[in-house]
Amino acid sequence: MRTSRGVFNRVGARPSVVAEARSSAYLSDAFLGVLLVRMDAALAEEGLHCQGCPTPVRPPRREVTWEEFEPYLLAHVWPDPVVTPTDDRGRPTGDPKLHVHICGGLNGVSELAEPDSKLIQAGYLAAIHTSAVHTRVGVFLGEFKKDEGLEALTTDEARTNHMRQAIAPYLLADPAVRTGVCATLARLQPDTGVVVTACDHPQP
Repeated sequence: MRTSRGVFNRVGARPSVVAEARSSAYLSDAFLGVLLVRMDAALAEEGLHCQGCPTPVRPPRREVTWEEFEPYLLAHVWPDPVVTPTDDRGRPTGDPKLHVHICGGLNGVSELAEPDSKLIQAGYLAAIHTSAVHTRVGVFLGEFKKDEGLEALTTDEARTNHMRQAIAPYLLADPAVRTGVCATLARLQPDTGVVVTACDHPQP
């Protein structure tokens, strides 16, 4: 883009530095493909056109089943380690603190076997941009505090494991979650390339 080129030239950057900067995550084809489409539309609304801007590269279509995609959604709805406040003698001074992250960094992706980068991206976007997921997580936290199994556990590690095992089936038990996720994936398909076949039509 003309602006970037001008900035690099003014500071006298070596061509190799310019090339490295343009190949970084924020100037990659994938990032620019998402950015430029929206930028072009915004400029067009103002009667403007970006001269010299690269042509957006959009990802190829990638079809997967819901069963293939589901672990990537769940990996991004990740309970944090449970922490029970204690005094200086290690005695509990309050209820265990329960939190759930929907995050691109704090998540369960590392526990997936041979994770696929495209599905990681789609799973994160589906989780963070689907309101039904956030709503269901909020309800889960409220109900999990009263979980009898939680009360019987004596360590925060055991409570964390119990919470991580419980959240997935709870999340998926609400049909609104799958419906919402499918709508999000369809809306973002031009950006991710990911298409979940028969997404909103669960098998009986």
